[in-house]
Amino acid sequence: MINLLIVDDHQILRAGLELIFETVSDINVLGTANDGEAGLQQVASLHPDLVLTDIRMPKLDGIAMMRQLHDTDPDLPIVVLTTFDDQEPIQQAMQLGAKASY
Repeated sequence: MINLLIVDDHQILRAGLELIFETVSDINVLGTANDGEAGLQQVASLHPDLVLTDIRMPKLDGIAMMRQLHDTDPDLPIVVLTTFDDQEPIQQAMQLGAKASY
């Protein structure tokens, strides 16, 4: 079983992803967060196996969150999900160890 944390500032997207992952038998959504700050708190308290995050979010964006996670939990797999086509943050995410970017 993979315990997943979803971090995205769009509530409808978070809810939709949760519904999708409910149909996958070996993925359990542990929780969600609406920005990077809340995502860091959720990682610390829930200890997910995988984080799915957006890049652009208020308070603390996905890149800044990934930088902090890279320092505190470098082996935590992170998948970046974004609708933006800006290659710079995508390259930054990949350099920080993102496992995929879509």
